[in-house]
Amino acid sequence: LRLNKKYVLNAVAAVMFILGFFIKEKMLFRLGQIPSSFVLFYMGFCSKGIIRKISESGIKWVCFICTLVVFGLLCWMNGFTELAARNFGRIYPVYYVEVFSASIAILSLSMIIGKCRPIEFLGKNSLTIMCCHYEINRMLIPYLFRLAGKEEMLENYLVEIILAVAVTALMVPVCIFVNRYIPVLTGKYNYKFLNKLTERNAQKCTIQN
Repeated sequence: LRLNKKYVLNAVAAVMFILGFFIKEKMLFRLGQIPSSFVLFYMGFCSKGIIRKISESGIKWVCFICTLVVFGLLCWMNGFTELAARNFGRIYPVYYVEVFSASIAILSLSMIIGKCRPIEFLGKNSLTIMCCHYEINRMLIPYLFRLAGKEEMLENYLVEIILAVAVTALMVPVCIFVNRYIPVLTGKYNYKFLNKLTERNAQKCTIQN
């Protein structure tokens, strides 16, 4: 990107697209997911102009409904998909169209909603939520339902929606704790702590001098 040679990026994306199809194993540290993930990032980079046009125009609702319908039809046609398991459904290229249509639908809806503090909070803390919810969602909840003899309820969509909301709510205190005390885990810094540290070092230098 810094060399400003788009043909290099396009060539790399094409290679990654092919590798994503042929690599069948997750591999150590999930390295097998890198090619497909790169293609998704590439699609996001290339669609910046489209997103800008949607944002500046009055077609947000139309775009949201159309891309949502496309996403639904492709899901029905392509079957279950999951990047984490390297499951791309029945037709490999269709998976990327699915992801693209879903992304544009979500972005269009975000533009329609506009400013919303709870959603902004979740967006800014999505990395913490992603890293912390797995153990609860995939291990603790199924174990509790098995213990109660109600495991079949996990296949109910309404129950899944309620659990998703509940688990997300449980993650809010975790996000607040991480942001306040260990922000470095998410690439942020506790500036108050750093300022105090800088002041102490400055005082020590002054005393020594």
